[in-house]
Amino acid sequence: MTARLVKTEQDGYALVSRQVVKDFRFDLAFKQGEECLAPFIKKLNPKLTTAMAFSPSDPKMPGDCYYEPGYLITNPNAVKDGLAAYSGEGKDTLHVRKINAGEWLVFKHVGAYNTLNASWEKAKAEILKAGKQLNCTMDSLPYELYLNDMSNTPVDQLVTEIWLPIQ
Repeated sequence: MTARLVKTEQDGYALVSRQVVKDFRFDLAFKQGEECLAPFIKKLNPKLTTAMAFSPSDPKMPGDCYYEPGYLITNPNAVKDGLAAYSGEGKDTLHVRKINAGEWLVFKHVGAYNTLNASWEKAKAEILKAGKQLNCTMDSLPYELYLNDMSNTPVDQLVTEIWLPIQ
C-alpha cells in the first residue's frame, strides 16, 4: 500500500453527525448520520464538498464506538451560525469539526467499504515502517474521504482515501 504525503497549510472543517456504532455496523451509522444531516442541508444549503467520516473512537475497543459521517465544508462560520439557529430533528448529533493544518499520509483504498478495516491496518503499519507517528488530537483525527458515490458506483470501484495525521 503506497501513500502520498500531503502538507495542508490551512485548517479545514467538516459538518458531521455523531453516531454510535453497534456491532461494527458502520453502514447503518453512516445511513443514520445522513438522515440527521439531510434536513439541515436541505434547509440551509451549506457549501458541501466531499463526503467523509471520522472515527473518533477505536472500533476495536470493547463496547460501542463513535462514528461521524458528514461532508467537508468551505464556509464553517455560516454553518455554525446555521446550526445555532436550527431546531430540526437530529440537531443534537450535528456539529462542525475542525481539521488542523499539518502533515498527513494519505492512503488509497479501492473496493467495498466493508474491507476498509484491512486498509486502515496496512496504513498504520506503513506509518510505523516509515518511522512516523500518528499525531491524533480532537482537531486532527484520522478520517476517510469517499471520492465517488456509492449509489451509482460498483462496489469494487469505490475509492476511499484514508487521511492519517503524522509527526
